[in-house]
Amino acid sequence: MIESLKKLVFEAVRDSNESVSIALRHSLIDVFSVAVAITSALFLPATWLRHEYFTLDSTNLGYSVLIIVYISIAVFRRRLPYSIKALSVCMLPLIFAVSGFINYGLSSLGFLAMFATALLVMMLYGIKCSVITLLALALMTSVISYMTIEGGLSYSVDLNAFNHSSVIWGTHIWVSLFMSMIVLVGIGWLQYALSLSIDQLLKKKKELKKATEDLKEITLTDYLTGLPNRRYFYEFAEEVFALHKRYGDDCSVVFIDLDFFKKINDQYGHDGGDLVLKEFSLFVQGHIRESDLFARLGGEEFIILMPKSDSNSAFNFVERLRQGLSCHAISVGKNESIHIGFSAGIASLTDFDVSMDKLINRADLAVYEAKNSGRNRSVIHY
Repeated sequence: MIESLKKLVFEAVRDSNESVSIALRHSLIDVFSVAVAITSALFLPATWLRHEYFTLDSTNLGYSVLIIVYISIAVFRRRLPYSIKALSVCMLPLIFAVSGFINYGLSSLGFLAMFATALLVMMLYGIKCSVITLLALALMTSVISYMTIEGGLSYSVDLNAFNHSSVIWGTHIWVSLFMSMIVLVGIGWLQYALSLSIDQLLKKKKELKKATEDLKEITLTDYLTGLPNRRYFYEFAEEVFALHKRYGDDCSVVFIDLDFFKKINDQYGHDGGDLVLKEFSLFVQGHIRESDLFARLGGEEFIILMPKSDSNSAFNFVERLRQGLSCHAISVGKNESIHIGFSAGIASLTDFDVSMDKLINRADLAVYEAKNSGRNRSVIHY
């Protein structure tokens, strides 16, 4: 139960939301319920040994019933609603306060028990309920003192003569009330300040996390096309290479270089060239598999990582892509569109490839072969 409470506290610090707060409050009250039951049970021997020969009187019987009630609440705490458990915990110091005032007057620890009651109410219900509880306790204590001084109640032990003075009773009651209210309000403000600080810390933490993610996306994403950049591709490709190398699976790399891209920039300007790069990126993204990784290496060079694909499968895919692109018109300005082509080099993983760089270099060599053979074609490097 304590471990569960600790986990909820850490969860509340990491992610402050209503569901976590409610679960934390329920877990806290369960811990209180068990603690109250154990504390109550410890009073059982003292209750029965306070009279010689274990005399059965109303005091012993009342305390025994109270202890049984609190132990039952602790045992069945998971089936009871929060309000009953919280009320039972708050009532225990209140019962001791009333009993202390009736039996021992101002010499008892009744005021301390009153403050403990108000403090528990603040923890479990809030500061407003705590102040109302203090006012109610002060009025109740005033009634007890009046009945005691007028003879309606008698002390078990008359410890001092101050118990018979209504002035001293009233002074103690209301001074204790206002002192308790000051302390509780101070604690309430500290609690509010702490929760506000935690909220601000969580907000800053979320902002920092988002900024970190944005920065990571910027460093790993090509600014123009939105594709993964060279850095991201090489980091991801090394992991894929290690897995495929270990298990002996097929894996292919397709190196793509757009044909005559310099002429496009010269004729339509860099804005036209940028439009071509963006449109080409969208076109390829619409045709690759979800498991494939399509990245821009720089300029007009692109690369596709195709896990679980051999050289023939990759070649057939690239040919379909190239033929589809030849029929796809790309807008480069107002009422102007062009058709582009590309040269592709394909390399598949072999036993001789000791790193992803080796595989990519073989695909790059195949691109040069495709360009030297007349461009707008795909070549496999064996």
